[in-house]
Amino acid sequence: NWPVPGAVVELKPGLLAIATEKLTLFDIEKRTAPDTVHIPGLHVEIRALYKFSDYLLIGTYGQGFYMYKNGIVKKMPLDKNGYLSYAHCFMPDTKGFCWVSTNHGLFKVSLQALVTAYENNLPEIYYHYLGKDDGMFNTELNGGCQPCALQLSTGLFSFPTMNGMVVFDPLKHHNPPPGGQIFIEDVLADSV
Repeated sequence: NWPVPGAVVELKPGLLAIATEKLTLFDIEKRTAPDTVHIPGLHVEIRALYKFSDYLLIGTYGQGFYMYKNGIVKKMPLDKNGYLSYAHCFMPDTKGFCWVSTNHGLFKVSLQALVTAYENNLPEIYYHYLGKDDGMFNTELNGGCQPCALQLSTGLFSFPTMNGMVVFDPLKHHNPPPGGQIFIEDVLADSV
């Protein structure tokens, strides 16, 4: 008597990662009782899963998103406004970026930056935000389904919103990163 999964991905051949109110791993060949992956502090439903390389991105409804690798789960840094607390969908492009839909717009992040944050426990990383200033009529995107977004035959991405679809070219140059001064407070050489 299982709850309806929001997403299912094959983590390894024959091993499924299933998203409900928890993350469950099920070996379809052994057909043994499924294993539950403990996610510290998680008490809301998992909305999205995306596997790349040895990593699994886990999006939640209200508690941000996590990364999983080899039995270890880590919470990923949020954006400065906390919009990534509601991570509905992960959609990779062909240039090494992942697009993440939320209740407040769309984020573009480097997959390598996510790996670096996971491996080095970084407290923050750069997310490029797209919202109303970028032409989105409605920034409340939806998720909790599979597929949570589509890549059309033209290469365009299509994400559902509360008022229709957001369709865009993920390879098109988007607004440059924000400007501003950079302040260097410390320089470390060889951990000293």
